[in-house]
Amino acid sequence: MPIEKAPYIRYTEETSVVDYGITNADIPVFIAPTKVNVTNESTTTYQDVPIDKDHIYLINSFKEAETLFKQAGSTTDNELLTHLRQYFEENNYYFGDEYGSPYAYVIPLPTTATTTGEGGDAVTTQHPTGNDFTKAIDLVTMKKETQMIAILGITDITSIKTELATELSLESQDGFLRIAYIKAPSKNDNETFTEYASRIATLNEAINNTRICLVEPEFFGYHLAKISNTPYYIEPGYLPFYSVDLGVFPELTKDERDKLCMSGLIFGEDDYTLTEPVPRICLGTSSAFGRSSRTNYGTRVVDALLHARRNVDHQVREIYKIVAPQLKRNETSVILRYVQDEVMSYLDSELANGRIMQYEFSIEESSLNPYCLLVKGKIVPVNSTLAIEFKNTIGAPYTIASDYV
Repeated sequence: MPIEKAPYIRYTEETSVVDYGITNADIPVFIAPTKVNVTNESTTTYQDVPIDKDHIYLINSFKEAETLFKQAGSTTDNELLTHLRQYFEENNYYFGDEYGSPYAYVIPLPTTATTTGEGGDAVTTQHPTGNDFTKAIDLVTMKKETQMIAILGITDITSIKTELATELSLESQDGFLRIAYIKAPSKNDNETFTEYASRIATLNEAINNTRICLVEPEFFGYHLAKISNTPYYIEPGYLPFYSVDLGVFPELTKDERDKLCMSGLIFGEDDYTLTEPVPRICLGTSSAFGRSSRTNYGTRVVDALLHARRNVDHQVREIYKIVAPQLKRNETSVILRYVQDEVMSYLDSELANGRIMQYEFSIEESSLNPYCLLVKGKIVPVNSTLAIEFKNTIGAPYTIASDYV
């Protein structure tokens, strides 16, 4: 009997070059270096905690975050608190409405250097290390309801890109589809925006993954909340920020804006294309969108934009909910037809509501393994308009003005 594993469901996807979604926001897990206020026998100390399942904190509000992560007597926020403050400021505008993340998770990373060995054999390690981040990313798998990983405090992003990409891929195969958002390196004082865009593009080309995104560092928390609360079928740059005023984001020239967008960085801008200007995300991009040369623009995969990636992820989650009850159920043609009809009914409703453009779907027994059910499909998410061009002809005026009298 060709049975080699316990009963399971497996999802794989292919791209080519060419449950929350609508009623709730995506739930984030913040991974960041910070000490924690730990109470033992009525004594509270501000200390590093181990990276393990007992130290994953559920945070309902910024006030809770301050209680846990702000040292007594401190007048300034650490990096994590700065961006949690931003996150909850923006998120609170949605909470209680049809969106609004009810909570966020935090996995603290150590901040204090550790020394192993003695004398001449002593080795001092400055935390957090790439291994610290890898251990924390592995812990995210314990919170199955989360869709976003927010990573702060890493100085060498390329040191974790392989482990992060592997973990995201393995989790997606089991139906837990997540996107990682990393706080991008900051712009240097002596660096122009064009030079900064080139540096970000090079970094994104090295990462080149549709599930990993670099986010503007100064406003990381605001961007996380905006993406979290944007419905899966809408471009993240469509809806305005509610907690960010005009004039907060840096003013860019047209060329700087174009280069920064093509670099694949998620950043904010004051959008003056509307009758009433609003602050909003320029474009929801992944690292797979970033390109340092115009000649490479055509090599982007079809899900390089968050608009496509988040939409398809949502559809897959919903299909999982329909197909999962079939696991270990009797495999008859009638039952399989019911499952297929239910999936197609759901996709038809998404098509009718304008959330996808087309789909293909089938469910059948494997010809190689009678215990394996093959679910095959193709989903084309709806596009967003990214350019509007006007062409107008100015005609010669009539010679005799009296014709209009």
